[in-house]
Amino acid sequence: MTTRRGLLLLALLAALQPHAYARGVTPYLPLNLDPEVEREVERVLILGGKPVMTRPIPAAVVLDALPKACEVDAVLCGRVRRALKQYMQDTAVEFTSVAGAITNGAKTVMPNQLGETAQSPFQVAGAAYIQPSAYALVNVGGVAYQGRERATGSLISLGFDWAQLDLGFRDHWWSPMTDSAMLISTEAPTMPSVTVSNYDPLTRLGLQYEVFAARMSYSDKIELTNGNLTRGYPK
Repeated sequence: MTTRRGLLLLALLAALQPHAYARGVTPYLPLNLDPEVEREVERVLILGGKPVMTRPIPAAVVLDALPKACEVDAVLCGRVRRALKQYMQDTAVEFTSVAGAITNGAKTVMPNQLGETAQSPFQVAGAAYIQPSAYALVNVGGVAYQGRERATGSLISLGFDWAQLDLGFRDHWWSPMTDSAMLISTEAPTMPSVTVSNYDPLTRLGLQYEVFAARMSYSDKIELTNGNLTRGYPK
């Protein structure tokens, strides 16, 4: 019943959408953007009247903000447009990164690093995408560090600007801040999930939404209300 009501709500919002046509899906900017590029992207979004509330940021949102931003700061606009060039193609490598370190001490989990500990001597990550259609996109990504490999960034995107369906290992960050999030962030490894969201605001009120269902990691230490332990996938 809840699912049916949600679908009816999406259908109603879609009917109220003032656009004569719907655009397709968009790739996302990686969460581990270069700090300078990230600041410039955020500045463009502010100038374009599109503040960041969730991440990853859809590349199409930044492109939509560029015209207004260019009127205020043409130099900034040019730099961000060049940084986004790879997201305006049918296929591209989004990023690759390799990091190494000499470590010692406690296995402290580092903040917002997908569960990586301070003792991990390496981290390898990357992502690329192919977009065979305006309404379909395949993203392949992954991250590996000592003790864990995860297909972070590997997902299939289908749909439109008012309802983009993402199936796979998509990160979720619900906060306007970049260093912390009270609801959900990247403290733990990326969970497989099903996400529906819109990157083009609905109606003249500018309504935006993001809903998802994810499966948490298997655990044999789930505590019940009576104090007993059980195993399975936490809910």
